[in-house]
Amino acid sequence: TIASLARQWKIPAQLIYNVNASKIPDPNELTPGVELKLIEGPFYAELDTQGQSMTLFLSDMYAGSFEIQSTPGILTGEYVIVDKSAQDRIDRPFCIKLNSGVSIYANPNAPAANDEVVLKPVEAEEIFSILSAASRIRVLR
Repeated sequence: TIASLARQWKIPAQLIYNVNASKIPDPNELTPGVELKLIEGPFYAELDTQGQSMTLFLSDMYAGSFEIQSTPGILTGEYVIVDKSAQDRIDRPFCIKLNSGVSIYANPNAPAANDEVVLKPVEAEEIFSILSAASRIRVLR
């Protein structure tokens, strides 16, 4: 199953499906013999609160960069994703929670409040599908 591949390769099941959607008509059933593209994870991210950007990495290789809105009160350090919710609240889709209490989510209409990082909806959905529970996030200034 996609879920078992996700555990084995340390990446979210949604990422496997997104990359291989044309070969997987039913995400609950894999066809034997179909070759899938897989990337061994996990991914990690760096949040630059001064430069207002989030950069994704796979091992030490650059995987993409995204514009963010954050508040200066977010403490520097290394944190871990402890929870992911596709719809935390009506105004916070694709919410990723860190063990520091910081939340990362999509909301194009509101500025970030304390301990929050806000992304554009399309980018938040992409990051949500790439980062997994237990992925590391390093916060920089």
